[in-house]
Amino acid sequence: MWSCSLLATRTAKRLRPIVLIALCCGLHLAAQTAPRAPLKPAAPPLPRIKVNLAKGKTILGLPGGLDPSYPPYCSGTGITYLQFYNPSRLSRSFSAGDLYGIAADGTVTPIQRRFPQNARQMLVRSTYAGPRQIATLISTLPRRDPFNDQYSRTRKFYIELSTSDGGFSKVIPLDLKFQPLKIAALSSGKFLVLGEEMVNRTPVLGLLDTDGIFLRYINLDARPYAASPSLRTIYQRNHTPPADFGPAMAAMESAEFAPYGDDVLFYQPGAGLPVHVLSEAGEIDTVSLHLPSGYLMQSILPDPQDHQWIVRAQPLSSFSQFQKTGIIVNPPQQLFRVDPETGDTTGAITVTGIQPGQIACAADGNLIAPHLRYPPKGSNVPPRWVLAKQPYQ
Repeated sequence: MWSCSLLATRTAKRLRPIVLIALCCGLHLAAQTAPRAPLKPAAPPLPRIKVNLAKGKTILGLPGGLDPSYPPYCSGTGITYLQFYNPSRLSRSFSAGDLYGIAADGTVTPIQRRFPQNARQMLVRSTYAGPRQIATLISTLPRRDPFNDQYSRTRKFYIELSTSDGGFSKVIPLDLKFQPLKIAALSSGKFLVLGEEMVNRTPVLGLLDTDGIFLRYINLDARPYAASPSLRTIYQRNHTPPADFGPAMAAMESAEFAPYGDDVLFYQPGAGLPVHVLSEAGEIDTVSLHLPSGYLMQSILPDPQDHQWIVRAQPLSSFSQFQKTGIIVNPPQQLFRVDPETGDTTGAITVTGIQPGQIACAADGNLIAPHLRYPPKGSNVPPRWVLAKQPYQ
């Protein structure tokens, strides 16, 4: 057997005799060699689902002349929340928008929010829309104290709560040993907070009580940047803001929370890392997504009523371009229907009429997309808000 392998490697020099000897060896070994395993059949093509969102119902009650911030927030129950920033009210000392909820039938509800007073700077850091309440993470700098400069330079953080029917609830002051970046509200009234531990500059995830008191850390892999080649490509150091804000934390700052029934999804866009399913008990499940080759998860629109995830995905180059230039117009995105139990992709959704990035919610088996409809060029008709909703099954 060894002599046949050796002679086969020398075919280029002695083609004719090697062929003959190899044939002889093949005859001799035929009875001793196990039959080859049959080839694994190719995976069947994904079902293609076409959803036409070209038509929609006119939405009344949203502010005119203003564009909302991106991304929109989905409650998981079909309500989309849009935040509108009025340039005339924005300044370096105040950055907050007006929040509106849009129900699946097009009804608009202004959401009351109250912000901390007696601050020389007030910024909205993140917003989370749960099924029953909306939580806003607020960062402030207090008014200057001539006798205590350290106090004047120390940021203070708050959670502002509003109800889904538009009413104000309360403002909760936070006193944490890390700097909070993003927040999620659990159905129990407790909170999940993603933050940065300032001594070692590492990400942390904490659980807070209903009154904002720190309860415990939730242990997750604190090295997502090191564990993901795609994140290392996207967040190269020369693509990040200040030098002291390293690529690992730049990547973590893009992490997202999304409501999924009574639980919360926590995921990292642009990474092939698992999606974490969280509750106040901690991590209750992880789901690895099996997307088609060439696609990375950009966002998840969970549909708890239909027990599906709609995953918006795009190629690695789109993530890198956005981090490098700060802007990307209509990236090549694709929607996939994913089984939340297995992470398997069960369908590819082709959207017509709007861009995939304009879809804000998935609820009760429908894709929901409040968006601005622009008139034809040359028309004097102003753009109007439209709510498009169609099944994705």
